[in-house]
Amino acid sequence: MTHRQSLCFSLILLGCGPDAADICETDPYGCSQDTGNFSPISEGCPSAPLAVEVGYGQDAFTAFEPSDDLSVVFGPQGGSHAWLAISASNVAIDVTDKLKTFLRVWAENEPGCMRESQDDEAPGCRTLRSSRNVLLGDGKALNVIQDEASTDGQPRLVRVTESGLLIFSSPVGDSGSIEATIEDECGRTAKAIHWVGLAGPTQ
Repeated sequence: MTHRQSLCFSLILLGCGPDAADICETDPYGCSQDTGNFSPISEGCPSAPLAVEVGYGQDAFTAFEPSDDLSVVFGPQGGSHAWLAISASNVAIDVTDKLKTFLRVWAENEPGCMRESQDDEAPGCRTLRSSRNVLLGDGKALNVIQDEASTDGQPRLVRVTESGLLIFSSPVGDSGSIEATIEDECGRTAKAIHWVGLAGPTQ
């Protein structure tokens, strides 16, 4: 069974109906969770840090407003889905053209318990609402929005946005988080957290 078939089978189990697999056609990667086509490199990598922002949108990236919950679409048989999006900066597009991306939606079980790192939390602090891994740039070019400033001797840096990343999730609820972590083939990583409701150490 392929990753796409497995995910679509999960949709049917969630009560989205026999046509639920068709929703994968709205995703630019067809609901793929395959990140295997990813080859670490070491030459020509930039010194500038990678950066990412998590947002939402089926056709374009839109930033979350503070404390926004996940906006989901409910199916006729009780399932629900949403389209997440990311905006990544300092992407060395001529050196590494893929971004391994991890999307997570969490609900906070006890008010105020969540931290930026799950390792700093008490056990049972959060519940996973949704999880998806996707290799952006695999089979299609990354969506370059603009060039960014780069110093002499450094590779070209760009900002990219990717939208329409389908996840199957209920709303977060009173508090929780929507998170995106990216990694490029140079080994640079970046993480973005959107806190929902009163969750988060800075809320």
